[in-house]
Amino acid sequence: MGAARQTNRNQVCDGMKALVIFCSLCLLGIGGAISAENHGTAFYVQLIRGTDDAKPRETSWKPVSARVSKRLSAAFRPQQYWEVNRVTLNASKEKPVKAALSADRTVEIQLFDSGEAEARYYFKGKLMRKCRQATHDKICIMGGTRESEESWFVAVSRDKTD
Repeated sequence: MGAARQTNRNQVCDGMKALVIFCSLCLLGIGGAISAENHGTAFYVQLIRGTDDAKPRETSWKPVSARVSKRLSAAFRPQQYWEVNRVTLNASKEKPVKAALSADRTVEIQLFDSGEAEARYYFKGKLMRKCRQATHDKICIMGGTRESEESWFVAVSRDKTD
């Protein structure tokens, strides 16, 4: 009788452990979904300066990734591309998110129910360019202003490594 009672207790304990684990996993799943909704979809935005200068004007500027440089070099004249600033924006469908890239340059990103995202690039408050594409597309590069021997670009990517 004692062995049967012990076996029965072990089965109850095993069942309780399984229930606790199952409930914990369910709560983690719900929490993850809520967390993902609150944080939105991450976009990585770079302000890029294109020039023929071999060195950056500011020591904080760094070369853009090889992938971004290749895309820019294929379409534009400058030989060097420097990342001036980088911001991360978490966009959602509720309202557009906006960030200043410099004193004069701003970017805004909005998600749509269609699964697309629209990035808007502003210079001194004036809309310069916009790019609308599927949120899973890799990168959107918008040409900005041209000042003397330099050009400015904004790259919006879902890939943090760009």
